[in-house]
Amino acid sequence: TASLRSALMVWRQHLQTDELLPGGKYVGSDRIAGRFIVQYQKLDDDDGVVHELALAPALGCEVMEELKRWPGTLGIPGAEWRYRVTSYQAGEPDGNLFQVPAGYAIEQMREWMANARCLDR
Repeated sequence: TASLRSALMVWRQHLQTDELLPGGKYVGSDRIAGRFIVQYQKLDDDDGVVHELALAPALGCEVMEELKRWPGTLGIPGAEWRYRVTSYQAGEPDGNLFQVPAGYAIEQMREWMANARCLDR
């Protein structure tokens, strides 16, 4: 039934969060790339790094966004790294994306070096 399916999705989401972000706390929900997501956050007490994770329960808890923010020193902002899905299309990707381009050739290293003009001195 729908309620059981929903409960199983939430349970799986919590298991996935424990794997990907141990100790992460639920901080909200939103939409990313048109998909409902749940957001988790964790602050490392040792180094002050903030970790954020957004999972899409309907997609098997696929990671839709991940963020790490490092604190700076002396009031200067630190660094930030972010991965965010901007478009999501369910299903297998187009096989043409994995085809070797026409005219592409692999050369042996010696042939490449012999043809490299920048190595001539």
